[in-house]
Order: sequence, then structure tokens, then C-alpha cells
Amino acid sequence: LVLISLDAETIKKKSWEINLGRLSLIVVFAFGGFIIAEITLPGLAPSAWERGVFVIPQSEVRYPKPYVMFGGEPNAAGLNRLGYPGPAPAEEKPAGEFRIFILGGSTVFNHPGSIASALQDAYHRNGDDHVRVFNFGVVSSVSGMDLARIVYEVADHQPDLIIMYNGGNDLLNNWGREDRPGYPFDFVYTENNPLLYLSDPTAAERDRYQGWTLFLLESRLLRRLLKDDLEEALIKRKLRPNDLGAPGSPQWQQALAATYIKHLALGHRVAKGLEARFLGVFQPILFFKTPHVGRERQINAYLENTDWGRQRKRGAHEMRAMITEGMRRLRDTEGMDLLDLSALFSKRRDAVFTDQIHITETARAAVGKAIFEHLERAGIGAGNL
Repeated sequence: LVLISLDAETIKKKSWEINLGRLSLIVVFAFGGFIIAEITLPGLAPSAWERGVFVIPQSEVRYPKPYVMFGGEPNAAGLNRLGYPGPAPAEEKPAGEFRIFILGGSTVFNHPGSIASALQDAYHRNGDDHVRVFNFGVVSSVSGMDLARIVYEVADHQPDLIIMYNGGNDLLNNWGREDRPGYPFDFVYTENNPLLYLSDPTAAERDRYQGWTLFLLESRLLRRLLKDDLEEALIKRKLRPNDLGAPGSPQWQQALAATYIKHLALGHRVAKGLEARFLGVFQPILFFKTPHVGRERQINAYLENTDWGRQRKRGAHEMRAMITEGMRRLRDTEGMDLLDLSALFSKRRDAVFTDQIHITETARAAVGKAIFEHLERAGIGAGNL
């Protein structure tokens, strides 16, 4: 009996050791697999940004800048000394040079074959070689950011004509993480930066971010696997109530459209103070085009199959009506020069859009041509500069 008892104890002890060994192997293999995945998977499965149309890293097109939030990094990835595509204006303005600055989001930024270069070519063909068009587009920029760049950047370069080509990002960006009308792109991340709260004396703010969350955020793999959870933990959406209701509500749409119209009016007034002319251009987006062709049809079908896609499309049309009415009032009350190009591609039977807002190089040339023709009609053409 004693021997049997000892054997049972020995077997139990060995069984425990075997199980512990198995558990140790599982932990080692799991940890090793995590390390391998951490190192390799982000490279094998590039982010949506890396799969997109842009060939330069995000840091070089959203380089932090004071007052304007961000812009292109100077002298990086083919950008000029100011951080923009194409030529930069000379510090000393040559006698007789007529300077046109065009501001907007990535649809303006996109190069080669930008809207700015298409407009420049139109003036060159017209014999107006003293006209210089400068591309001041910034990826993801909304109209408020364009307005800030007029004040803090364009104003330094003696502009003669300032063009704000925008509206698309204003209509589309605020359906995402930053849903407050008029706020810069993803500003919610800036205001929730953990560094802002490390020295906060109040316990509520000091303890706002759990150390475990910040630890998980260090992992490239976990940032992908737990993206939504980490975003929610860091952004703290519940701490920023929105008195305009959810995106898509009537009050929200009215506020967004009114904010865009206000920014156009302020752009006009700032340009006036700089003794420059102003043109506000409301840009086309996919929702305003029919029929859809090729990839456009696929994008539209995807949006039509989701509640948020249908809501975004319906909201874009409703806000477009508000914006066109607001533009009409600005023409009547302030004599502003405004151009509605939202319907420019409405009946085109070829593929124009590569996603909800970006257009092909051929389409960008058409936009440049439309702007040039409008400026000629407005008396800003050959012999009138």
C-alpha cells in the first residue's frame, strides 16, 4: 500500500510537471509567434494608407505645423521648400508677375498633373506667361485649415488671386472620427494626446489613460487587431458631448454647411485685406455624378449596401443644396466671386472618380480648364490681369 501510494504521488507529481512543461511551451511559442507577427505582419499587410494612391509616407504629407495643423514637409519627397508640390514662389516677387494661389485638400495636392498645373498650362497657351499658379494643397485639409493657410502662409507671398477649391472634405471628413463641424481633420486625436494630461493636477484627468492601454498602443500588431477598442479608449468620445446631435441630423448638417459658407466669406474678406482677388470653388464629389462607370460603380454599390453609406450620400445631397443657397446669398450680399463645380462631371460617361472625392489626371485638367474659363468671364484673363 505504501509503494502504491508513493507511485501515485510520483505519477501526480510527474503529471503536474508535464502539464507545467506543456504550459511553458505554449507560452514560449505564443510569445515567439507574437514577436514574429509583430515584426513581419505590418510589412506583409500594409495599411489602407499604404495601399492607397499616395506614394509618400503619411508623415511627409501631414507634417505638424503651427496654426494650420499640418502640411507637407519642406523639401521632402519631391515637395518644395515650403512643403507644397510644384514650384514655390520666389521670395522677391518679379515685376509684372501675377500670382495665383490655389488651396484645398488632396485633390489640389495630387501631382503630377495637378489642378494648379492645368490652370498654369491654360494661361501659358493663352499667352499669359506672366501668370504664375502655385499649388498650396494639403492632404485632408478642410476649409477652415485653408483659411488659416491664407493668413499664415499665402499672405507672405504677395498674392494677386486666391482660389479656395474645397467643400468635399468638409462634406465627407466629419462623418468619421472627428464629427464636429468646422474642426480640423482628426483634431480629436490632438486634443486627446496623453501628454496633455500627464501633469494635470486633477486625479480625473491624470488617471484618464490607463497604463495598460498605452502599453498595448506600443504594439504595431495590436494597434491593428484592437484598433477600434484602442481608439475608443483613447478618444473618450463620451467626454465630448455634441449638442448638434449625431452626424447626419438636420442640425448637424445645417451647422456643417453654414461653417463652410462662413469660411468662404472669411476667405474673401482676408483676400480683400491683402488687396488680392478671391474665388471660392465648390468641388465635385462622386455622389454628384451619374452615371457611375467602372470603379465608380463598385464604390457606389458598396456605399449603397451600408446604412452609413446611404446616410452619407443622402446627407451630401442635402448639404449641397444648403451650400449652393449660401453661395447665392454671398454673391448677392457681398458680391463674391464663387464657382459651383459640384455638377461638373454630373453627366460624364467615363470614369472620373477613383474614390469618393479624388479624380483622375484627365478630370483634374477639366477642372483647371473650367476655372480658367470662369476667370476669363470674370475679367481675369488675357489683357485683364
